[in-house]
Amino acid sequence: MAAELPWLEGGAYEYDGGLILHGARLPEAMVVGEEAEIELYWEAGEEMGGDYVVSTRVIVPYEAGWEKLGEANSFPGLGLNPTKGWEVGAVYRDEVVVVAEGALAGPTLANVLVGVLGEEGEVGVEREGEVVGVPWVGAVVVRPREVLEVPGEGVLAEFGGWGVLRGAEWLETGEVVLWWESWQEVAADWVLFMHVVDSNGEIVAQRDGRPNHGFSPTWIWEEGDVIKDVRHVPLEADWSVLIGFYRPESGERAPVQVGGEVQANGAYRLR
Repeated sequence: MAAELPWLEGGAYEYDGGLILHGARLPEAMVVGEEAEIELYWEAGEEMGGDYVVSTRVIVPYEAGWEKLGEANSFPGLGLNPTKGWEVGAVYRDEVVVVAEGALAGPTLANVLVGVLGEEGEVGVEREGEVVGVPWVGAVVVRPREVLEVPGEGVLAEFGGWGVLRGAEWLETGEVVLWWESWQEVAADWVLFMHVVDSNGEIVAQRDGRPNHGFSPTWIWEEGDVIKDVRHVPLEADWSVLIGFYRPESGERAPVQVGGEVQANGAYRLR
């Protein structure tokens, strides 16, 4: 096998029936409604006794259960290279075309899974002798077809010179919807902190995490991106909320400005 083959991190997957998945090359990004090509590199580990269908899925694993953004099921080679004719030991390049669908809360980091279907459904898979339930081959950024529309106008606060808070909506469910806009490509990983403080300034609750349940981290933001970030916030009448961004490896906080005025401790008082 060629040295430039895009090897799977963690080793190859071995599927019941003799198929071995050695490598995968994913697109830099996918856009909802547009075709995206994924390359897979297979080996026939033994004589193929039948034709297997490759099932490629793009999913977002939310806590309440995963959401499927796209799926493609076909024989390898866009359906033109069924496995039954494969030679033992030969490596085959497979092209899979997937179209992502659905409403996104901004650029979203999704997982790509590759399963194999036989006559009786999805076959088992192992990696280095261990049974694998989810054959994960990598992550890909999926972007909405159009930039999200922010309710209202204006800027509440500027963070780090690279992003702004465009709006905050308080819901009866005890959640707040934060609307972020990126002014430039961020590249770095910033985590949002949310401190709920009482009338004495003492922290009574804390909600840290990357935007959009962790699926829209700042390092995938590009100029002009809008992110809808929903967070549950426990509040009493005299409590308020401080928010800001920090680097997880150092604790460094991004500077915050409101109307050109720098805010203390890199924090914006949301309420």
